[in-house]
Amino acid sequence: IAFHRRYVRPDNLMLAAAGDFDKESLIALLERFLGAWPADGSLSLPPIPSVEPASKAGVFLVDKSVPQTGIAIGHFGVDRANPDRQAIELMNQLLGGAGFISRITKRVRSAEGLAYSVGSRFGTEGRVPGLFRVIAFTRTDAAPRTITAALEEIKRLREELVSEPELETVKEALANSFLHRFADPMETVRQLLLLEFQGLPTDYYQTLLERYRAITAERLQEVAKRYL
Repeated sequence: IAFHRRYVRPDNLMLAAAGDFDKESLIALLERFLGAWPADGSLSLPPIPSVEPASKAGVFLVDKSVPQTGIAIGHFGVDRANPDRQAIELMNQLLGGAGFISRITKRVRSAEGLAYSVGSRFGTEGRVPGLFRVIAFTRTDAAPRTITAALEEIKRLREELVSEPELETVKEALANSFLHRFADPMETVRQLLLLEFQGLPTDYYQTLLERYRAITAERLQEVAKRYL
């Protein structure tokens, strides 16, 4: 209750609405039901401390006599202020983030049949650094081959330029994923609310696709070398 009283308050709140309504009538309703909600102006949020992620290489095994194995390979990611963010996101789509058109999924699942669930994620959207992870679930006897295949695909992305047709396919898939971000009015408003919350410009999404499309094979290899 003390936490709620301290933080859930009108001067620490954002509200979004979508649908068939009259703006003035909605504002009047909000004033009627929330207008008397007190805010004494005393809220102060402590600054988020700056953290430099530090880690060292290692292999961590939880050995159990079971037929299936879960695999996680990774390290720290980046925060949302990183200037390479869009190139990192496209790189991850190519590596393992775009389902059946991404390299790890095509090799580990489709070509070699080693895992029924495999892919990668690179955290870029947080105020603090997220995580880069390749996740796979496979037969226990296939775990070494699955790990080797994933690491080889990471190495290949660092050492070889991606072909233009493959790069364009991944860009197109990323562009098509934008449909889900704006599938209905409430989802659209939610995206705009997030821009406001994160302090990003209102035309952020209008220019984002062009930033993805401008990424070259050389740029993608550059960020793979730096961040993988």
